[in-house]
Amino acid sequence: MYGRRETTYDRQRQQRRFEEELQGLSQEELLKVISRLMTDVSELKSIVYDLREENNILFDRGERLVNLKKISELLTEIGIPDSKGRKYLIEGIRYCIKKPEKISIVKELYPYLAKDFYISIEILRNEMKKAIRKAVQQRKPKLRAIESFFPKDLRKLNNADFIYGVINYLKNTGD
Repeated sequence: MYGRRETTYDRQRQQRRFEEELQGLSQEELLKVISRLMTDVSELKSIVYDLREENNILFDRGERLVNLKKISELLTEIGIPDSKGRKYLIEGIRYCIKKPEKISIVKELYPYLAKDFYISIEILRNEMKKAIRKAVQQRKPKLRAIESFFPKDLRKLNNADFIYGVINYLKNTGD
């Protein structure tokens, strides 16, 4: 279920269940389980390190590299305020850049981000829309400069148009 966070009660219940399962094991079996868990933790640490390295630089459909910092700076120049919506937009742009084909914002991106941030799809969509609306109201010079990358008039821009407009700008310019 989207938007549900794991509670302390859930963790305690899970821990009790795990302890009950371990009580029936012999000492030799416990050592095997511990050894396997230590190997798994070591592998997970390696994976997390690799993910950190990968997430700092994104591949723009194999054409060139786009840095997450570059996305954040562009959104600042456009006038996207420092808010939850901005965070969701950055992650949404990152996710779309990593995908080789154009994805459905409503069917794929929103559920992915909602699950990732433990919020409802409606809250996610509204926060993104609010951040975009504030940027459009400010009409900063950078937003006017990249207006040609958006398929619609700025006042009628939806989240998908904005995300793909920013991606097209990053893809087609040296900025």
